[in-house]
Amino acid sequence: MVSLPRLREQVAERGLDHSAVVVGLGGRAYQSVVEAAFAGTASTVVFPFAGLPIGTAMQAVNRAVASGEPGFEVREGIA
Repeated sequence: MVSLPRLREQVAERGLDHSAVVVGLGGRAYQSVVEAAFAGTASTVVFPFAGLPIGTAMQAVNRAVASGEPGFEVREGIA
């Protein structure tokens, strides 16, 4: 497991903190870690399928990829 300080370093090293929107796919524990890693950045973190059962979430991801629709709306660079 990667520590939160190391994850924050990786976000900065890879320039992910310059992304307007970061889409996360994962459970609640993962969501809170990702949100913490991007805290204090200009990035908006979204988890469009949060709270769905894993099978339903996977189907939603597959539909989003196939349709080209991300599962959330972006306005002026902010989700």
